[in-house]
Amino acid sequence: MTRRALPRSPLTREIVALLASWRIRAWFVVLVAYSVLLLNLPLFNVLGFEFALASTIPLTFAAGHLGTTAIDLARRHHTDWPRESGARIAARRFTASLVVLMLFLFVPVVAGLIGAAFILNCNLARGLALYALLPLPGALLALATGQFVGALIPRRVWPTIAFIAIVLATAVWALFTFVTEPTIALYHPFVGYYPGSLYDERIESSPALLIYRATTIALALGLSLLVIAAFDAEKLRLRVAAARSRPLLSGVAVFILIAVGVVLSFGGRIGFSVTRRDIERELSARHETERVTIHYAPSADTARDIVRIATEHDFQIAEIERRLGLKYPRRIHSYIYPNADTKARLMGARNTYIAKPWLREIHIQHQPFPHPVLRHELVHVVAGELAAPPFHVSQSGLLTFNIGLIEGIAVAVDWQDDRLTPHHAAAAIHRLPG
Repeated sequence: MTRRALPRSPLTREIVALLASWRIRAWFVVLVAYSVLLLNLPLFNVLGFEFALASTIPLTFAAGHLGTTAIDLARRHHTDWPRESGARIAARRFTASLVVLMLFLFVPVVAGLIGAAFILNCNLARGLALYALLPLPGALLALATGQFVGALIPRRVWPTIAFIAIVLATAVWALFTFVTEPTIALYHPFVGYYPGSLYDERIESSPALLIYRATTIALALGLSLLVIAAFDAEKLRLRVAAARSRPLLSGVAVFILIAVGVVLSFGGRIGFSVTRRDIERELSARHETERVTIHYAPSADTARDIVRIATEHDFQIAEIERRLGLKYPRRIHSYIYPNADTKARLMGARNTYIAKPWLREIHIQHQPFPHPVLRHELVHVVAGELAAPPFHVSQSGLLTFNIGLIEGIAVAVDWQDDRLTPHHAAAAIHRLPG
């Protein structure tokens, strides 16, 4: 007797077709190799924040390419489409892509769990939660974006190029925000969240991050519904006429996208797109001297000591100029936050003090007199007069920075007279036994 194979459902055929594509198989190979590489790198070899953050990079491009590939394969096998609506075809294609995407997402997780059998993980549950918070929403958005541009542009290669351009544009915008605004914490639709500081080891799932990632998922859902509503089975692309023929689905998609836009417009108040205006709204009090403008909260302890704090700023600037042998010609802005938590919420650095010499500003929190790091941060700004624009810090190339000189000059100028000089300290280290 011969056994008849059970007929496959249309969804199963879609999934099998995607898994049979060499492009999808190539991404599985890339994800496996990348995950193995992470397991051999310190700090990235445990299932934690760094592992989750690094995993977002290949998963973003894999998911986006999956989305464009799904639409491309659908166009090649469309002989039975006239019997089905474009909405049903697009919905099934998206569901099949979603199944493959889950397999993509499992690759780094499985690698991380295998690594956990050999390397101690401090908190495996927290690591899995961070993975769900960073790569998962970003991959869902990448898939939806890939399918959107794939359905919008009826070409084989151009949708992938368009998707890469979108990802690069969001990265450029994030870097532009870092350069032009006080904040150092970066929220990114595909990557999720980067705290900005290497010294803050306390990475929290803040309400701002949770709302931001929920918004990311909502944006992915809105784009997906828009593709399903507007996909035309005859023209093999998105069409306004197709969207008008499905008013309920189109209306839900538009409503979700408008809601996402509204939430994003309040990003500064929520905490995931804080600008200088948002910070100065909270640090609303100002005190100006000849050399510095101090921004502080009117209800904080800073307000009580503001005259002494301003005098300390002017004194430290003059002392730095004396030691460096220069005259700093510009006004410096000093943002003094009432505590570390407020600083972390508004600009990203909790236990780190920040200076941005190209913006002529420092970000510190209130401390008893004398402030332990005020001079150090002011050195970064004043010493920027010795460095070339646009960043006014020591650089060895266009985008390579000499961290040793950047921090070294601040440490040297801030060296207290009652301690060993840097030269004496270095000589003592060389003379230590062993």
